[in-house]
Amino acid sequence: MDTKKSKVSSIIISNVLIEMLDDVIESEIDKGEMLADFPYVDLMLEISDLLALYNEMTEKRLQ
Repeated sequence: MDTKKSKVSSIIISNVLIEMLDDVIESEIDKGEMLADFPYVDLMLEISDLLALYNEMTEKRLQ
């Protein structure tokens, strides 16, 4: 697999992970204020943001 295909694959995988994290975040928030684990939600949001930043940087390298 060449470098370009590898980068495209990693972007696709990152997007899938972001969607999965969004589902976990939404599920946790739906539990309500008393039951939700907000430090866990914060961590998932940070990971999602890092993956989005990684995608953006990788896309720029592809151009």
